[in-house]
Amino acid sequence: MTMALREQLQRKYRVEISKMKAFRAREVALKIIRGDYATQYTLLRDYLLEVQNRNPDTTIIVDVESEPNPDVRQESPGMCMPVLVL
Repeated sequence: MTMALREQLQRKYRVEISKMKAFRAREVALKIIRGDYATQYTLLRDYLLEVQNRNPDTTIIVDVESEPNPDVRQESPGMCMPVLVL
């Protein structure tokens, strides 16, 4: 993947960069695109707290699934809104 980036930069801008520089640039770009897990977790928590503040009877359950990579965690929130019976 870094080779394609290096070739594209060479063709378009006529510059050469090292493999390591291409690798680091790719990592930075992927982090921007995918986001940071810690930041995403913080945003999820803030979102769920805001939902609960606006709807006090709401029950929120966050399910955390372990991944093979201990640094990566996926969470799926579940919300139960109170039922209004007329």
